[in-house]
Amino acid sequence: MQAPEVNELDETIEIRFTKIEKLIFLGIVILLAVVYLVEIQDEYVERNFPFIVPFLVGIHWIFFILGWMLVGFPLSNVLRSIYKSITGKFIPKGVASTIEESRRKFLSFHHDLDMFWWILFLPTSFGGLIIASISIYTNLIPFDMLFYVLPFCGAVYFAFMDKFEKIIGIEPGSDED
Repeated sequence: MQAPEVNELDETIEIRFTKIEKLIFLGIVILLAVVYLVEIQDEYVERNFPFIVPFLVGIHWIFFILGWMLVGFPLSNVLRSIYKSITGKFIPKGVASTIEESRRKFLSFHHDLDMFWWILFLPTSFGGLIIASISIYTNLIPFDMLFYVLPFCGAVYFAFMDKFEKIIGIEPGSDED
C-alpha cells in the first residue's frame, strides 16, 4: 500500500478549505438575513427583546465595515504594487539585504504587519473615504442603500480573505516584500 503523494494531499486540503470558505460565507449570509428580518420588526424587538438589539447592531456594523474594506481593497492593492516598485528601485543594497534578512528571521511578524497595513487598515481607510464621498458629499447613492448592501460585501471579504492575501501577495511564508 503506497502513501498518497504530497500533491494529492495538498489538493485534498485545498478542496476542504474551499468548502469551509463556502460554508462560512453561507453562514454569514444567513446570519445577515436573520438580522435584517429582525430589523424589520424593530419596534416589537425593542419592546420585547431589548437585550438583543446591541448584538444586532454590532453584527450589522461589523459587516458594514468589512464591506467598505472590500470597496477600499483595490486602491490598497494599487498602492502596494507602487510601493513594491519604488522600494525595489530606490533602497540601497545594504538596507535591502537587511530587510530581507529581517523578513527571513521574523516571518510571522512581517506577515502580521503586512496583513494589518494592506488587508485591514488601508482598505478600511480608503473604503471609508470612498463611501463617505459617494454617499455624503455627492449624494450619488443613498446611504440607506449602502447600509444594507455593504454588509453582504463584508461577508464576501471576510469569507475569502485568504484569496485577497494571495492577490496582494502577502501569503504566509512568502518571501515577497
